[in-house]
Amino acid sequence: MDFGIVAIHFLLYFIIKIHAARYQFFFDNEAMFDKCPHLNGSNGIHDLFDLTKLNLTYSEGSLHCSGNATTVWDVQPSDRIELHCEVFKYERGGWQPTVLSFTSKDFCQMQFDKNSFSYQIWSKNIPEEERLCVNNYGVTYHYIPFSIETIFDILVNIEGRHKVVSTFVAYENGIKPRPNKICFQYIGEFVKV
Repeated sequence: MDFGIVAIHFLLYFIIKIHAARYQFFFDNEAMFDKCPHLNGSNGIHDLFDLTKLNLTYSEGSLHCSGNATTVWDVQPSDRIELHCEVFKYERGGWQPTVLSFTSKDFCQMQFDKNSFSYQIWSKNIPEEERLCVNNYGVTYHYIPFSIETIFDILVNIEGRHKVVSTFVAYENGIKPRPNKICFQYIGEFVKV
């Protein structure tokens, strides 16, 4: 292995650790998820999952999850699912877009990909035998209890109110968008700790 590359990675790691600040995210809503106001007739995450048997609690910088969730999205297992996430910051009296956004053209492939962000924080906690994509109506995910940290080391100042908007669209035959798209958001504040 090239020592120079190792030395550069080592140096960058310490520069990030030295200059990064710690921020904690506090959710506005105890239930965490809100509907997207721009999508009429949408029930937000409840159009994707029945969450009546899911337990979400927040304490000491972590969101704790246990119980189960059942898929209720009325689409077909053969549909291609696209996910778009966008982060907004509340400034000058309104929600302003940031440079932070993400799109997956094939969420079903990403959902259980061990290298994906989604897998690392969420879907790795779904038992192997239940690992079907969210486009399979009636599948119940019996979660292995897990926690998600809400404290982050970030290089730029991110203090203030933010929201993350997630939109799922199903495409019939991979091409034609179905009308029952799903949109939910979570809103909260980053506070320097």
